[in-house]
Amino acid sequence: YFQGMLSVVALISMAILMGTTVLVSNTIRLTIYSRKDLIRILKLVGATDRFVKIPFIVEGIIVGISGGVLASILTYLFIRTANSFLMLFTPYQLIWDWRVIILLVLVVALFSILGSRKAVNKLLT
Repeated sequence: YFQGMLSVVALISMAILMGTTVLVSNTIRLTIYSRKDLIRILKLVGATDRFVKIPFIVEGIIVGISGGVLASILTYLFIRTANSFLMLFTPYQLIWDWRVIILLVLVVALFSILGSRKAVNKLLT
């Protein structure tokens, strides 16, 4: 039973990470389209590809990390609320481990980098 639940959680986690990558990629793609004129001007005055790409990648990282932090805060609040209700019925409680949350935020940041690089490389080459 536990192994089945573990594989379901792993599949859901992978789907969420892939969704994060797609959302960040689309957000950066929209940002690039909205700044197309500025990018064209920068290229005309001699800006390198790296100079043009770096701000979009940084924006993708910021979007990903802020989403991960917001999700962590909401998860923490949910666990606190759920534990107060669980104490009424059972001695078991949900646990909150900061190391896991930090790891998750870093993984989301990594997938955000991948998504933003994908969008930037596709549209600015």
